[in-house]
Amino acid sequence: MSGHRPVRRAARRGPADIGLPTLHRLHAMTTHHREQILRSRVLGCFVCLIRFDVNAIDTWWDPDDHGIGQTATCPYCGLDTVIGDAMGVELTDDLLSALEDYLFWRIES
Repeated sequence: MSGHRPVRRAARRGPADIGLPTLHRLHAMTTHHREQILRSRVLGCFVCLIRFDVNAIDTWWDPDDHGIGQTATCPYCGLDTVIGDAMGVELTDDLLSALEDYLFWRIES
């Protein structure tokens, strides 16, 4: 676990009105996304439902040809389930919860 404090933990809620194509697109953007992550002001993990600052990222997977990791991992749960606000979305509680449901349960909303 990182020494950084989380910005905020998302509340678990019921199904959000977020379409399946949006969830699929966002889930596909969770790898090889270093540039989008570094441009983000706020990041969120849709497994542990915690929001945090980009400076909290301490592990990157999927190194490029220069050995620089391209996939951010959550500093709290260690998974590659990190999205950032520079990906064209507002990181709401509903969005993080809907992505969690999509990842684990493939629940359509």
